[in-house]
This record gives sequence, structure tokens and C-alpha cells, in this order.
Amino acid sequence: MNSPLQAALWRFYRTNRMETALRIGSLTCLLVLVYWPAQSLGDLQLQAVRGVAMLMLLTATLFSSAWLSGLDGTSLHRVEFVRPISTIWMVLVPMSLSILSAMLAYVLPVACLRGLFDAPLPLLGPMAWIMSAVSCCSAPIWAASSPRSRWLGFVAGLIFCSILVALFHWRHQSSLPFLLALGDADYFQFHWYEFLLCLVITGLSLLVAVIGVDHQRHGLKWPWFRHQHEVRGRSTRARDPSTSIATIIGTFAKRPFRSPLAFRGPLAAQIWFELRRVVPTVAMLSILAPMLILAFCLLCPLVDPEWNSASYVWLVASLCCPLLVQFAGADRALGLQHRQGTAWLSSFDASRPVHCDYLVGVKLLVIAVCSLVGSLLMVAVAGAHAGFSGDWRAWQMLSDRLVEVAWYWWPIGLLNLLLVYIGSTSALLVFGLTLALRPRWMSVGIVLGLLQLLLAIWDAKQGWQLQPIWAALCYTTAIALVIFCLWAVRTALVASTVCWTWFRWILGLWLVYAVTGCVALGKLLPALPFEPPLALTVLAYASLVIALGTTVLAPVSLAAHRHG
Repeated sequence: MNSPLQAALWRFYRTNRMETALRIGSLTCLLVLVYWPAQSLGDLQLQAVRGVAMLMLLTATLFSSAWLSGLDGTSLHRVEFVRPISTIWMVLVPMSLSILSAMLAYVLPVACLRGLFDAPLPLLGPMAWIMSAVSCCSAPIWAASSPRSRWLGFVAGLIFCSILVALFHWRHQSSLPFLLALGDADYFQFHWYEFLLCLVITGLSLLVAVIGVDHQRHGLKWPWFRHQHEVRGRSTRARDPSTSIATIIGTFAKRPFRSPLAFRGPLAAQIWFELRRVVPTVAMLSILAPMLILAFCLLCPLVDPEWNSASYVWLVASLCCPLLVQFAGADRALGLQHRQGTAWLSSFDASRPVHCDYLVGVKLLVIAVCSLVGSLLMVAVAGAHAGFSGDWRAWQMLSDRLVEVAWYWWPIGLLNLLLVYIGSTSALLVFGLTLALRPRWMSVGIVLGLLQLLLAIWDAKQGWQLQPIWAALCYTTAIALVIFCLWAVRTALVASTVCWTWFRWILGLWLVYAVTGCVALGKLLPALPFEPPLALTVLAYASLVIALGTTVLAPVSLAAHRHG
């Protein structure tokens, strides 16, 4: 590089290009899939869908690994203190690019929706929100010098942003609930002083970050933190640390994850290690998600006294909770360490005397148990709220539908649900492990899938004029799925990453899943309101092999990281 500034720009691009591309692509696909079926709804329902889309966009664009990685001490300025670059550029370059990437992750999906469906989604107002929110949350991460201070500053930034949103909603004086108000096209009509306020908040946040990093580069501390450090030092010397309240609380907090004196074998040690790595994150998510839904259901009647859709909100949340816990558990169970655009396994994971298929089996077991506990907790809170409010309509509707199902479908459905969960979790593990090794392959696949989705939406609006192309694509995809499954099985058996005992169990369970899935598809497809094309039917039956292919390929992907 010709200058340190160019090196900083290149480093940010190299370390965050994949995350930004995945975020933009996934948000665009998700919003298109949500908004496309909603075109036939009424005005009020369509406004609610727009509100959900806006909430998803604003939440997903706010949080990014470009600056969240600083919470664990791996922020950019922790590495580049000694680089020959001024503090201003060292802070402004990554923070400004983080803000720009967040704004880009909002603009591109909104532009796609406005171009495809003529959706009245705003641009300037939410971009100003995103700019000020990202700067408020990321500035304390740069300015603070300890992990505890960074977390406190991050929480304070979130609280400050929430207060600003509440004040803006109160000033707007909208009689609609917040979720419906987000879908209103005139809700984000900012005045000039509101844009100025967002610019002032962003400028002050950048100034605080620059001053904090400059203090750290010169070995100084903020006066308040220095005073607290001196007071803490005097108070610590004045008392016995073994009897302090912080020590007692820390002891009880670490007791459930305390290592036993001896393990019965490497497999038991691996189970304990996976539980210790996955359970804290999943437990926090399993507790926080019901509390947020409960707060939403308690606050909505205060805004709109006629609001009575709490049971439907709880039903959707209970159905989505296993997916959220599954994503979080799979991310933690991968155990990949990321730094400067590279990812690798830790020395413990790479050198464990446990076979790869056993490691994958342990990860799947831990994720499944955590998802089950999180789902039960969500259902318990939903039941408590329903019993307190007396709103059982959604649950009664679900029970009426389930009663109509024949008794012999219950064990078949539960078994299929379990096998689908195992296959989808294995697919998440394969996706995460392969993405770290072959990022270009995954990015090309995501771009091609996004282009096909946009082309399908355009063709649907034109009356499906390209039916021969879609039929050929369905047949080709079905053949590719079968070839992929055969290749995955052969690779796993030849490389001995899956032993024959495990393969027999996997194959037996998959045969049960395939037979019951074929029977279910044979009952479901004729019951559809339209007659599906033959190509789509063939693709639906061929997709049953995905579970087998991803399950046997997960140990192969893990072995590629362990053995290079």
C-alpha cells in the first residue's frame, strides 16, 4: 500500500466484505419473500407488513460485526495502536465505513422493494436514524479501555437510542401502535432540525471515540474512569476479596459450568465443553426473547386500547423461537475464531482425540437440547400471559386444526420434525464451516440465488412467460441435489470421517424420513388450491435428499478445518 490510510481502507474491505454481502443478500431475500405474498392483503394488513419489514430492516442494519467485534477486545484500534497513522483517520475510517455499510444494507433492499412492488418505503429518515444509532453504539466501544466499560457504554448507547425513538414517536402524536406507524409512508417525514440533530449526535459520537482512542494511545484514561480505578483499588485493599459480594456472585454464576474433577472419556469432556460454550448465549437469548415479547404485548394495549392480537403474536413467537435458538446455537457451536478476515478452529477443537462424526453429533445434541429448553420457556411465558389476559383465540384455533389430524400422523409428524431439525442444523454447520473456507463459492451462490428470485418475481408479474426455463431449472436442480447427496456420501465414507456405525443410523433414519416425507407430499400436493407443475413436484421430492447430504457432509467440513 502507498499510505497507511489506504491500508486501513483495504483492511476494512477485506475483513467486512463478506459479512456486508451476506447481510444485504439475506435481507433482500427475506423482505421479498415477506412482501410478495402480502400484495393481495388489504390496506391495513399491508401497512402492518410494511411495519414489520421496516422493523426488521432497522434492527438488522444496526448490528454488524464491523463494530460489534470490539466488545470482545478485537476492535481495529486494539491492533493498530503502533501503526504510523493519525488517531483521527484510524477511528474515522472504520467508523465511517461501518455507518456507510449499515446505510447501504438498508438502501439496497428498500430500492429492490420499491422497484419490484412500488412499496412506499422511506429512505432519508431511516438512514438518518441508522447513522446516529450506529455512531452512538460504536463510539463507546472505541472510547472505552476495558471490556466492562465497553459493554456498559454499548448498553447506554442502546438506551439512549431507544429514548430518542420513544420521544420521536411521542412527538409524532400517532394514534396507531408503533408497529403500524412504522408502515406509514408519512411517519418518517423528518424536519430539518431532526436531520441536524442526527448529524450532531453522529459528530459528537465520533469526537468521543477519537478522544478516547487518543487517550489510550498515550497511556491515559478518562478522568472518571481513573477516579473509579483509584477508588476501587483503595476499597479492594480494605476488605477481604474472598468475602466480597462480587466474588460470591461470580462463584455462584460459574458453578453450573464448573469443570468436574474427572471425565469418563473424551466424549464426556467434549459434551461439557460444548455446553459451556453454547449455553450462556442460548440462555440469554431464551430469556431475553420472551421478555421482549411480553413487554410488547403489555405496552401495545396502552397505546391502542382496542388491540387484541396478543395471542397471535405469542403463537408466531413460539413458532419462530426454535429457529432463533437454532441459529444462535449453531453459530456458537461452530467454535470458529475470526480475525483480520480469516477464520480457524481453536487448538482445543483441532486437537481433541474425538472423531469428527462424534464431534458433529455432540454439537447437534447440544443445539437440539438448548432449542427445546428455549421453546418450552417461550411457551411457558406465552401460557402465563394467556392465562393472565384470558386471550386464547390463537391457541384455540391451532388446537382445532390439530384435532382434525388423524392419530397416526402424530408420531410420523413428530419424527419428521425431529429429522428436519437435525438436517437443517447440519446444513447450518456446513454453511458456516464452508463459508470460512470457500467464501467466494458461497458469495457466488448467494448472488445467483438472489438474481433468480428477482427474475422469478418479475416473471410472475408478467404472467409466467418463462415457464420452459423454470421447468428446466427445476429438473436441473433436482438432478444436482441427487448428485450432491451421492458425492457427499462417497466423500464421507472414503475419507472415513463418518464411521459405518454412524452411517447406518443416519441412513436408517433418513429412509424413515424419506418414506414418510413422500407419503406426506402425496397427501399435500393434491390438496393445494392449484395444480403444481410436474417439474415443481419432482423438485419437491428430490429435496428430501438434502437432509442426508448435509448430515454426512458436516463431519467432512469439520475435518477440513481440523486437518487443513
